[in-house]
Amino acid sequence: MAVGIVRTNWSGTSGGPGLSQWAIAETLEGGVGSFFTTTNCQIAVNEMRVFWEAIKAYIPNEVILTVSPTVDIYNEVNGDLIGSITATTSPTSTTGTDTTSYSMASGMKMKLATSTIRNGRRVAGALYVVPSGGAAMTAFGVVPSTARTALNNAGNAFRVALLTPLLKHVVYSRPLPEDHPLGPRDGALSEITAYDTNEKTAILRGRRD
Repeated sequence: MAVGIVRTNWSGTSGGPGLSQWAIAETLEGGVGSFFTTTNCQIAVNEMRVFWEAIKAYIPNEVILTVSPTVDIYNEVNGDLIGSITATTSPTSTTGTDTTSYSMASGMKMKLATSTIRNGRRVAGALYVVPSGGAAMTAFGVVPSTARTALNNAGNAFRVALLTPLLKHVVYSRPLPEDHPLGPRDGALSEITAYDTNEKTAILRGRRD
């Protein structure tokens, strides 16, 4: 099966450019990329922008989020790039609207939960909304329930929207080579079943999460 990567570029802050990557796959086994059409990729990138629009009140107003119109398609098992599909219309950038003070290196973390158990552990992914604006944190430094609910709802709306073009939101466990301590291991896809934003904030050391 093939896996598509939808990318969002972060810009506008002094911390350097950032990158968020979400994986999508075909709902039907054995599709082998047949559902990755220009029309369906247009839906995917549009819904990715809808996600950011839904939570922009918790993102600093100097942050600009730009969803790439190009979805790269990879072989699930070996991770080889199969090709790329570019949506006809590029999504309009989203700009955060939070004008309060914030920490450049910290923000919200949303767990991407699955029901898959692999190598003795439950597979899970994460989305880091870093930096998050001041509205995403209380005076005690935790994420308020309003922000957590908004982020969880936006994630679930993205997941549901993908079902129409027979796609699904997944966690992609990338393949590992033979010389890796845990390798060799084929890549695998795990469908996301729930979104759970942590009350505690996360701190990033890199900008590619």
